[in-house]
Amino acid sequence: MSYPRTICVAAVLVTFFAVLAACSGDNKPPVTPTSSATEVVGTTSPPTTIATSGTPIASAPIIQPGPDLGDVRGPVLVYETGRSLESLVAYDLGRQRVVWRLDRPLADPDPILSFAAFDDGVAMNTRLRVYWQPLDGSPAEVLIEAKPDWVDFTTISGSPDKHLLAVSVRRPTTPLGTPTPTGQAFRVTGSVLFYDLTQRREVTEVTGNDEVPLREGWLSWREDGRGVVLNSYTNSERPGPEYGVFLDGSAVAYNVDGFTYLAPNGTRLVHGLNTLGCEAIASHDFYVRDLDRGIDVAEIHNDQVQYTGYDWSPDSREFLFEIRPHLPDARCLPSPPDYAVLNTETGLVQAVADLEALYKRWYGSGVLWVECNDEFLPLATASYGNRTAYCEGADGAAAENTLRYDQLAIDRGLFFRIVGLID
Repeated sequence: MSYPRTICVAAVLVTFFAVLAACSGDNKPPVTPTSSATEVVGTTSPPTTIATSGTPIASAPIIQPGPDLGDVRGPVLVYETGRSLESLVAYDLGRQRVVWRLDRPLADPDPILSFAAFDDGVAMNTRLRVYWQPLDGSPAEVLIEAKPDWVDFTTISGSPDKHLLAVSVRRPTTPLGTPTPTGQAFRVTGSVLFYDLTQRREVTEVTGNDEVPLREGWLSWREDGRGVVLNSYTNSERPGPEYGVFLDGSAVAYNVDGFTYLAPNGTRLVHGLNTLGCEAIASHDFYVRDLDRGIDVAEIHNDQVQYTGYDWSPDSREFLFEIRPHLPDARCLPSPPDYAVLNTETGLVQAVADLEALYKRWYGSGVLWVECNDEFLPLATASYGNRTAYCEGADGAAAENTLRYDQLAIDRGLFFRIVGLID
């Protein structure tokens, strides 16, 4: 089948290197999302952290140059691929050739976790360092190293003007009070570091507190460049809280619920999607929140069906979602879904019969998609992280597919995740 499925197995695969515990297999009870910095852990020992002292630090990443290194026409598509997304590829769309490839070994003591594409290179982070890899293939440069009062880095994101880098930082946990029969409470906070790539200096670090803890997670820049939205992780199948973190040093906790889908402009967000008791994102309703005004501007509700979010239009006005009949035995995502688009400005919903036609209307040319079982499957924004797609075979397992830019065939593999396009 070529329809997308937002299931736990897929979520783990496409977020492996972000250490996102979206699907927990240890049968721990869910941790309810909260903006509080306090977390109760069922043990009298602190949560496991990675020491910054004595931990092996890998040498700088080494790229494998392609045939046209130094002779790039552009634009250059940067994407992750591989069974566990273990490889990063820079592909010259103009010359239709690989510029370079970087493989990150799974056994690396300090593996690369995330990437951000800029005009002349790619930033990447391990737990303890942030690197800069120039597009011309010259050696990687260390931009930032973990400080003694940091535990590690989790993810990074590049600003719309390609000048600033935002880094999610995990900070040490501290015990609160004495242990109780149910466990020990800990203060869990993090921070977001803003770094100027043009001047190679730190701009500011916004540190979490009890009200706005800024726990580590995915970062997405606002289109206006004022700051980022932080989608935090949890140690369960439940989504984490959302925060706004700004260059002026301020931060705010957004009062939203469930799994979320952030619009490209960073100021609107779909929320309220949960799981209906099964391992899939599906709900009877969802809402569109204006983050700056703190109000919902649109909503959808129907007890007879289940909704799953899919993608935003590039202008942040329309939201594409899936519709399936509700099954009383809590089975989720029966195939195939119907599609519809919500216009978040008018509140009107329109059925979508042809996904390819919709994406051509949205983007014109330059549509990124995968050919899955000879059908069109768009690379869409997940409920966290970068654009990706999950192609399922007849046996229900992940199937090989072809990554395409319009009709240009770029690569073939099991999984692809888009880092960015360098003009």
